[in-house]
Amino acid sequence: MNTITLDKKKIEFRDKIPNEPEWIYGARVKAWDYYTSSPLPDRAQHLWRYSDPSNFLFEKPERLIKPFPQKSHSNLFRVKLEGEQNNNIIIKDLHSAVAENSDLLNRYLGKAIGGDFGKFEALNFAAWQEGLLIYIPDNTIIERPISIQWEFPKNDFLGRLLVVIGNNSKVTIVDNYSSHPNNKTAMLNNAVELFADDNSEVKYINIQNLSMDSRSYLTQRAQVGAKSKLSTFFALLGGKTSKLDIGTIIEGEGSEALMSGFLLADNKQQFDVHTVHHHKAADSNSNLDYKVILKDKACSSYTGLIRIEQDAPDCEAYQENRNLLLGNGVNSRSIPELEILNQEVSCSHGATMGPVDPEMIYYLNSRGIPTTDAERMIIEGFIEPTFNEIPEEPKELIRRLFFGKLEGEENGR
Repeated sequence: MNTITLDKKKIEFRDKIPNEPEWIYGARVKAWDYYTSSPLPDRAQHLWRYSDPSNFLFEKPERLIKPFPQKSHSNLFRVKLEGEQNNNIIIKDLHSAVAENSDLLNRYLGKAIGGDFGKFEALNFAAWQEGLLIYIPDNTIIERPISIQWEFPKNDFLGRLLVVIGNNSKVTIVDNYSSHPNNKTAMLNNAVELFADDNSEVKYINIQNLSMDSRSYLTQRAQVGAKSKLSTFFALLGGKTSKLDIGTIIEGEGSEALMSGFLLADNKQQFDVHTVHHHKAADSNSNLDYKVILKDKACSSYTGLIRIEQDAPDCEAYQENRNLLLGNGVNSRSIPELEILNQEVSCSHGATMGPVDPEMIYYLNSRGIPTTDAERMIIEGFIEPTFNEIPEEPKELIRRLFFGKLEGEENGR
């Protein structure tokens, strides 16, 4: 029996169940220890400068420590994979994968977001309730996207996604978050780990369309091998309070990491987004294009880090954050950060923020276009280059959600 101190009480971590691999049990115990012994993150740190960590606490986390089932009994996610596929592809819930693919999970699970990554990530690793493994073997090309539809419950929830892509393989993954129709107060803590081997081409699209009363905390880390290309896209729409920590670690030479996306927030929504491009290998490129549109009294905070190591010359890295402010009550912050440890690089960053240009409205009005239509045309021009970065298959869904919300439909529906 393992006992941990939590709020001055002894909290017992559950016993190991029969047939549970020792590596996963031991790792979860250590993560629980880290979570319960760690203070809340320091607000002086750049990652928490604009968010109160207490907003993302679970009321009674000890209730989340439950026996580890041999397989999932949940209908929280649906996976869609069309067309003829390689029989060696693995797509299964994490509980089954722990029992049936223990060696594979031992190699990857928690290696990008482990039990000591941070306080909230430690809780996720110790107590994740449901999750999904996607394994794409070497030399596999999947033409149609793998679509994951999560429908999170009313109660608090911790989930994980583990994606492993083999050498010389190609895949697109659409990770779609929505809430149960009766969900009003849920807290979501999710972790996404993605490992892309050499010569791979991967597109990962995350759609966050949770209920407007939800709180969410998402950590995503990708590790990219040599001569690979990873394109990450985020569409952020739902939730009352949301914090995201999104990063790509470029491990192999000659690789490219592209990150793009948008935030559309209204009412009193609050979003805090942090991105990382960490260049550990020479001759690697990264590019970020993140757009923000705020209405009513919504608030957005963005911090973006580019880090290039001393032994990673000949890298190029660019970062751009543009903010369109549709009202006097909105609040937007943007802080780019650079940590460049060698001279043989090319880096730039920029941020803009402001309202719709009144001269553009006047120009369109003078040609007979009403103000409301003129504003929509300007917003479309602002966001359309971002839509062009999305693969064709999920693009229509994301456009529908975006313009539905822009026009006042609840959750874009």
